[in-house]
Amino acid sequence: MHSLSYWEEKLRSDFKPVYLFLGEKPLVMPLIKNLSGALLPDDESREFNIETFEGEFAIEEVLRSISLKSFGGMRKIILLKEPFFLTDTDKGQGENKETKDTARFIQRLGKLKNPNDVVIIIQLETLDSRKKISKAILELSEVIDLRIDKGDAKNKRNFVISFCNEILTKNQKKIRNDVLNYFIDQVGEDDLVAIQNELEKLINFTPDKEIKKEDIAKVVSHEREEQVYELTQAIGEKNLKKSLVSLKNLISQQIQPIIIAGTIFNFIKRILSIKQIIRDKNINKNRYDIFKKDSFPEIKAILDKNPTDIFENIHPYALFILVKNSFNFSEKNLLRLYDNFCNIDLALKGSPIKHEVILEHFIIKIISEDEVNPNGQ
Repeated sequence: MHSLSYWEEKLRSDFKPVYLFLGEKPLVMPLIKNLSGALLPDDESREFNIETFEGEFAIEEVLRSISLKSFGGMRKIILLKEPFFLTDTDKGQGENKETKDTARFIQRLGKLKNPNDVVIIIQLETLDSRKKISKAILELSEVIDLRIDKGDAKNKRNFVISFCNEILTKNQKKIRNDVLNYFIDQVGEDDLVAIQNELEKLINFTPDKEIKKEDIAKVVSHEREEQVYELTQAIGEKNLKKSLVSLKNLISQQIQPIIIAGTIFNFIKRILSIKQIIRDKNINKNRYDIFKKDSFPEIKAILDKNPTDIFENIHPYALFILVKNSFNFSEKNLLRLYDNFCNIDLALKGSPIKHEVILEHFIIKIISEDEVNPNGQ
């Protein structure tokens, strides 16, 4: 897999009649824009000689456009964005007509030899290379593939590191290798768009030339902690809709599913511990001022006798919220969930089921499995 800078340089010259750009739009569209600017250097030529087709369009219109002469004798660029016949949703024109038209389209592409007349640019986020038409397009095109091979962990990490370093270099920023790896661990390495967004945010936040681990902790890690906190709060309130929305947001932010599961498990441990401590105590769960004065010192003293990382330096209000949430769960179900977590851990590490589905079912189980009485028993 070539880097972005490699393609930026290559697309300035040595033009081809057909290009296929593969990858997420925020990554490939700037390259397409740069290529268009190199092919048609002035604004007027770009305004009149770039024609765009997107989604479900008539292939006949594309063929007609290829045949028509350009304005002012300049090159013509025909941009096909996510063409329907190369995506998984092949519909809209009828199977027989589509097969006939796509065959004519491939045949016409094969006749394009001179990039001084017409250049075809095809943009796709992904491509099923098993399809006959896909194989033909791959053979006829200059392929710019910016997709990450998720099955090749070493090359994937190396590409992400190279990708980050290019952005940092352009912005005159430095970062040590161990700090960069820490950043990637925080953001995830499967979504280059998310990585780019987080890195640009970090660049804008950091005034110094070198980005340090504490900068990442402030900008990236803190935001992740807030998002995870929203999930555990929604679970604690037994708000299923809010919980599933929060989970979806975390997944979309490329938070590792095993980290999300671990956070939920720690939340269960905290609630269970609190539940056992306050079992026979009269606790005011509706008034923070009363709780802080009457209950917090006693609960904190018990926690201090049995120190654990999950309660380290806990604020009185955070403990109040945990106590309040604990009344929404029965101790019996919390113990069952605690014992069942190893099955969730194994499923995330080895099951063919999508990780998001496993976590959704786990959250539904936590929220919906039992009803508790007003005293939280």
